[in-house]
Amino acid sequence: MVQYGICSWDTLGHSLLSVFHILTLDRWSGQLFNLQITARFYWIPTIFCLSLVYMGSFYLLNLMLAVVMESYIESE
Repeated sequence: MVQYGICSWDTLGHSLLSVFHILTLDRWSGQLFNLQITARFYWIPTIFCLSLVYMGSFYLLNLMLAVVMESYIESE
């Protein structure tokens, strides 16, 4: 998967962008496969990415839905 060096883990800015890329679920499996190829143990990036997906994106989705529901209740 070619990402033209934008989503890499070389600098702090690029790594934060990569984490955001995984949190938004935008082709996060490509990030996972790239991390598995470069890691010594393939299961460490798998645990990292899956924990980001489960705890990060699903938590943020529920938080966003709670804000929308709260604003809907206040508008009535």
